Amino acid sequence: MKIVDKKTEPKKEFAIDTLLAFMEHPMGEGETKLAGLGTPATRAEIIKTLFSREYLKEEKKKLHATERGYFLLEQLNKNEHLSQIANVAQTTEWEEKLIANPAAFEKEIAEYVTLCVKPDPTRAVFQKNPVGICPLCGKPVVENKSGFGCTGFKDDPKCELFIGKTIAGAAVNDKDAALLLIGQKTSTKKCKSKNGKPFEAQFVLQGGKIEFIFKQ
Repeated sequence: MKIVDKKTEPKKEFAIDTLLAFMEHPMGEGETKLAGLGTPATRAEIIKTLFSREYLKEEKKKLHATERGYFLLEQLNKNEHLSQIANVAQTTEWEEKLIANPAAFEKEIAEYVTLCVKPDPTRAVFQKNPVGICPLCGKPVVENKSGFGCTGFKDDPKCELFIGKTIAGAAVNDKDAALLLIGQKTSTKKCKSKNGKPFEAQFVLQGGKIEFIFKQ
């Protein structure tokens, strides 16, 4: 006998097609086969909702939970009732009950939802980590779907600082936004003018507005 030092292989990330396949034929602990979730139309709609609510993102055809997605799972797992939503075996059991006896299932799920929606003063609210501080008002700047906006947009007067994720056809990421917020330039970007003519420039933030520094 001898001791062999080996490592397990990490589970492969889901892609949209493999996630749809898993939802149709989910597996429980010990590779136990479970009832499928929903119909082809509802499965696709569930994934669409995960994207639209920023719980899921796709990078190079691989799916990853976002910061907001991880936060949601953490909060669900802190509550004995809500944690059932994230349990594959439980949700597939609901599917079976729905098919077997819709009236009984409706009564059971209504009682379950009533338990879940009771006010909880300890329940946390998701807050994104800021990419930087607004140079105009000093409030945090956070990422959203279309760019990076100042959280002071609800103030009176409101702060209108906003950095788009696409400027003149060039992509702007969180690292670019962080540089702009501290008054530094981005790397040189390949851009396009409104008439489609290509040009190269760096971006800099002046008075809350993006300005181009053209390549000499």
